[in-house]
Amino acid sequence: MNYAAADVKKLRAETGATFADCKNALSDAKSWDEAIKILDAKRDKKAEKMIVADRETKQGGVFSYVHHNHNVGVLLELNCSTDFVARSEAFRKLASELALQIAGVAPKYITFEDVPADMIEEARKTILEDPALARILSTANSKNNLVSRS
Repeated sequence: MNYAAADVKKLRAETGATFADCKNALSDAKSWDEAIKILDAKRDKKAEKMIVADRETKQGGVFSYVHHNHNVGVLLELNCSTDFVARSEAFRKLASELALQIAGVAPKYITFEDVPADMIEEARKTILEDPALARILSTANSKNNLVSRS
């Protein structure tokens, strides 16, 4: 497929893939949709290598949030695979935002094991039926591992 630099830029903005991956996908593909499929397949292949469930997460930290009226507080443990991630500003910001959101929703359950199985199954069905998530959940692996008690 013939393409211009603007096409690479547009594909990169749409998919979030690297410049080189977008350029290669456009040169290998016969159409725009095929280029997106190539990038999706490449992303899925990378994601399979990075499955966190199979990796130890020994790094991370404990973060807290206390509301200004001192009636609500959250203590959050957030783990990751490397110390580089644990020390990053983005990781700390994520932890801060998660703690704030947890405090805001007043959770009914603290751990995954506390959630009733029927409630998990209902949420799983709702997610699988959502057309907006169809592209993300297009792989059988994603659908099977959406919610699992391990």
